[in-house]
Amino acid sequence: MLSPKTPARYAALAALSTSAPCHGERDPQRRGMTAAPPPRMNRTIDQPRPLPGAWRQSLFEETMHLDALILLPGPAEDETAPPWLTPIQGRTLLEDTVWNLSRHGIRRLFLAAGSGGADLAAHLGNLFPDVNFVDLAVDGLSAALDATKGRITESFVLADGRALFDCNYLGLELLRKEHCAAAVVALPTSTPSHPVLLGDGGIPSIFGEGAPGPVAMDSGLCVLERDAVVDDAPETVTALLRKLSSTGRLQGVVLQGFHLDMRLPGDLATAEKQLAQWRVKPAVFLDRDGVLNEDHGYVHTPEDFAWITNAPLAVKALNDSGVLVIVLTNQSGVARGYFTEDEFREFTGWIDAQLAEHGAHVDATYHCPHHPEHGEPPYRATCDCRKPLPGLIDQAVAQWSIALNKSTLIGDSDRDLEAAAARDIPALRFEGGDLLNFVRKHDLA
Repeated sequence: MLSPKTPARYAALAALSTSAPCHGERDPQRRGMTAAPPPRMNRTIDQPRPLPGAWRQSLFEETMHLDALILLPGPAEDETAPPWLTPIQGRTLLEDTVWNLSRHGIRRLFLAAGSGGADLAAHLGNLFPDVNFVDLAVDGLSAALDATKGRITESFVLADGRALFDCNYLGLELLRKEHCAAAVVALPTSTPSHPVLLGDGGIPSIFGEGAPGPVAMDSGLCVLERDAVVDDAPETVTALLRKLSSTGRLQGVVLQGFHLDMRLPGDLATAEKQLAQWRVKPAVFLDRDGVLNEDHGYVHTPEDFAWITNAPLAVKALNDSGVLVIVLTNQSGVARGYFTEDEFREFTGWIDAQLAEHGAHVDATYHCPHHPEHGEPPYRATCDCRKPLPGLIDQAVAQWSIALNKSTLIGDSDRDLEAAAARDIPALRFEGGDLLNFVRKHDLA
């Protein structure tokens, strides 16, 4: 509930607290599927068991971590609520932005929403319990950057809450590092409203109206190096980008991807239609052992792990294409006593850390720990999640809004393909080799 001190511009939160469906809430009109829920992230490990070797400590020290700073301006004079807080088919643009950031593993978000930010952070915390929301209690870019000094990660995502650009955020950070840039601005190819001219080497040179020549949009999204921007920052993002461009330290990249810009007056009905289509996403389901990594039998430690050729690059290519990447894996090693579920989850976190270094991520991993003949209850069991049964697919569908008719499963065995067939999902058999070439050959990325 909002406090009596909450500014009027956040009054819409009161209505949102009773609206449905929201992230993670079930919508009976969609046959039990959830409307774009917060994902079961691989990186969340509940009470991890100590494991031998130095890799457990390095998992949390060396992973590509990104925070995000979201600028949330108040409404214009003719608006009753800011566009990021306007409900669109039961959800707000801000909630969609948080969901999209969190599925990339960005789990700490700084909110620059002025004096009403505390109530906003509490509201979002109820919807996304795995995300840490930090209320900065300030308005504007310069004040927000000043308030994050010493608190935000060495590089971070800067997003305008009035726009949503669905692109690979970890890939942007990888590009920034490769170019030794202070910032990378993501530029969609949609109709320009905030035009940018790309100069030689992909360096943006002109912002705003009147930019000559071919242009792309300023999407309201970039990845910044903390030390390059926290001192003497301009008041607006556009001014900051101009400043960095003048020094040659700004890199621009034009990307395909869903982009919705509500910074300028527009057609709400069009926005509703676009968001409804975007919220239901195709997925590529991947078996793990034999598709992502070499199958040596019950792989559960880094010492036993070896990537299939170009597997991280294949995952990144799928991320870049905008599909969900979901791993479905039988792990009877749990039932057989070779490792525990906690150890499996922590090892999955290690795999995620390796993917992040390549600018890639898996949206969720679903595993079956059972075996019908080996081990002890509850793991010795006849279940519906062990492939070739489709229970793992059903778990994913129950937690994500997936367009199954546009999805694909990649597996290396008959049981993978049979699970896909049980849910009428097109399936491809991977028989080894280069996984990146495989996904490109089949036009998946």
